Amino acid sequence: MKRSVAAVGGVLAAAVLAGCGSGGDAPAPDGEYRPLGFGTDKRIEMFVPQGWSMINQNDFLPSDPAEATGQSGVTYALLDRSRIPEELGGKVVGDDAARSAFAAQAQAGAAITAQFTEITPCDKVESMLKAQRDPIDFDSIEDPDSGLGDHRKLGESTREVDGAEYRYVQYYSSIQLSSTHCVGMLLQSTLKAPDDATVDEARRVITEVADNSRIDQPIQEKQDDDSGGN
Repeated sequence: MKRSVAAVGGVLAAAVLAGCGSGGDAPAPDGEYRPLGFGTDKRIEMFVPQGWSMINQNDFLPSDPAEATGQSGVTYALLDRSRIPEELGGKVVGDDAARSAFAAQAQAGAAITAQFTEITPCDKVESMLKAQRDPIDFDSIEDPDSGLGDHRKLGESTREVDGAEYRYVQYYSSIQLSSTHCVGMLLQSTLKAPDDATVDEARRVITEVADNSRIDQPIQEKQDDDSGGN
């Protein structure tokens, strides 16, 4: 019996129905980085694949690549601009037709939500992530060999929402940003009645984002490196 879940509130969540990267020696794919600050001297640099952009659900505007704009307890979306152009996203608030078109594309794999917890002692973050996963009846779940953060889990599940069947691809991790504190991260694609190819592609993009995202070097360490340690 698959678990029935309610849709998460908020404009982006309603539209999507969704609530140091290692990367090996292979060259990074084309894309760019969006810095997210959480009040420590380290920040997360999220990898955004080429052709995608990152949107903050709080104001539904693109994040500024020149600023560390992340906040504790914030949710972003990565959007495939070939399927969800900026003009469509700009009409979602207050336009039912635009919201429906956005949702259709998002539920076909054109959107990934990136949810972050508040910065919290690392042991509590790990417990929160486990508590979030435990009620879910996963079709499959594994420990990825690479990716952003620790205690990584990549899972797929099938659930019913308002009488419709959805497939979820989810990547959980705990990201350490100080000696004692972490943020929890959930990357998620919400797919409505997809075929296996759509699920596989969503899994590929989420893995690409997780593998190529990173924790940047603290400012002081960068200055020391630039000066040769003198």
